Amino acid sequence: MKIWGLQAVRRAFAQGPGKRFPAQGGARVSQGLLLPSGPAPFTLIPGQRIFTIGSCFAREIERHLTGFDLPCAAFRAPPAEWPHRPNGLLSEYSPQAMAQRIGWALDDVRTRDRGDTIVGDTDDAVIDLLLPGGAPVTRQRAEARRDEIDDVYRALFGADVLILTLGMVEVWRDEAAGQWLNRMPPTALMRADPGRYSFRRLPPVACVRALAPALERLIEAGTRRIILTVSPVPMQTTFSGQDCVTANSFSKAALRVAAEELTRQLAPAVDHFPSYEMVTSAGLSAFCDDLVHVRPQVVAQVMQAMRARYIKPDEAAQGQPADAGGLPRMSEPA
Repeated sequence: MKIWGLQAVRRAFAQGPGKRFPAQGGARVSQGLLLPSGPAPFTLIPGQRIFTIGSCFAREIERHLTGFDLPCAAFRAPPAEWPHRPNGLLSEYSPQAMAQRIGWALDDVRTRDRGDTIVGDTDDAVIDLLLPGGAPVTRQRAEARRDEIDDVYRALFGADVLILTLGMVEVWRDEAAGQWLNRMPPTALMRADPGRYSFRRLPPVACVRALAPALERLIEAGTRRIILTVSPVPMQTTFSGQDCVTANSFSKAALRVAAEELTRQLAPAVDHFPSYEMVTSAGLSAFCDDLVHVRPQVVAQVMQAMRARYIKPDEAAQGQPADAGGLPRMSEPA
């Protein structure tokens, strides 16, 4: 970005208090969290259809946005297949996997026909590499479940708003199938065919190049309000060769840069919501003892800030969760 000097000065004054980093006791510090300020380019109106794609933080957003039509919240995997959050199998973590899923939905591609990423020694016990996890099922059930997920994604066409939470930049790819995966392939398969699966750690430019065309297509199709946010939940394992703390820092930084660039390119249809900045501003105290899951009270604070940003005051009460005191943790177990 390059602008002339006086324009930069005027912009800073127009920003008001937001031009300075918050101090203790200020209005933008609440219960130990920094609360970035600034008006949203659009509002959310209860009753609108909101489609959520991304990491487990997308599932948390669904829980708090009561009063909206949330297609992804209606999906339920049987506990025997996924014993955690009922719709956790919908989670997508990398920009490439998210863009791939959006493209399939827009092109009305049936993912059950992409069975080469359903793998197993027998048809009685297979796993779906397009999903983030789950117990082995029969091939017939894996294909039927893909149909169910495709049905959920058909609601993307009529969505008023897309909320997309970016999780990590480490991703696996099936080179033979040409597909981005949501879980590590079994090591036995990698040994049997060493040239089939690859691991990628994506730079910000690759994230932007993947998501920008997908989001542009959605905007053209009628989804003219998109909220991007970076999940504060850290990755639990890295394949980069670095310490996981360092690798996670790179991952979140790359996603934050990508979110900024996508917001700039696609404004005013796209807005960035700073959930990552809010949570991490509190340091380790924002997390449970495992340092992975965000404390429920911190989740509630972040979602209160999201409601305040996007929902009009007289409508905000409709966005309150029924049992905010008993919120689940913000990510599924590994």
